[in-house]
Amino acid sequence: MFVSNTTCLVLLVLSTFGCPKPERRLVVNLFIAINEETLPDISNLHLLVYSRGDLMEIRDSLSYWPGHLSIPATASELLNSDRADSSFLSFTHSTLVGRERWRRKNYAFRFSSAHLDLRYLVVHFFDLGIRSNRRRFGRATADKQYVYELDYPGAHVTVFR
Repeated sequence: MFVSNTTCLVLLVLSTFGCPKPERRLVVNLFIAINEETLPDISNLHLLVYSRGDLMEIRDSLSYWPGHLSIPATASELLNSDRADSSFLSFTHSTLVGRERWRRKNYAFRFSSAHLDLRYLVVHFFDLGIRSNRRRFGRATADKQYVYELDYPGAHVTVFR
């Protein structure tokens, strides 16, 4: 009988004070590829929102795997607000060079509230340090290290970055 009373007491306390509600999240059907290879995972993912000269950054609450970008509803409200001038989704991709050395490169693309409503979004990044990509898009410069293309229903956009 003691276990039963304890269980009832715990349930009563939880219902009285309330359990923390899970955060409402939005999921975007997003695929990211670098040099024609879909990325299974990325690191240092964050959303940068520029608003009237200020930078707001959302880091910890974002998650990605192929076909799934999860963002908190508060981030979508921020993207939809009149205060947001521009926003970018940024991440780091690591590749093994040789046997023990890792090469890390940061990538970013413009991410807006319009992307939240798409059925899917595919982002192709092309590293201009690779010869075949240089032939296709041109040489890398100090301010242009990669090119990205956005594919989504009804459009294909190429952006030099």
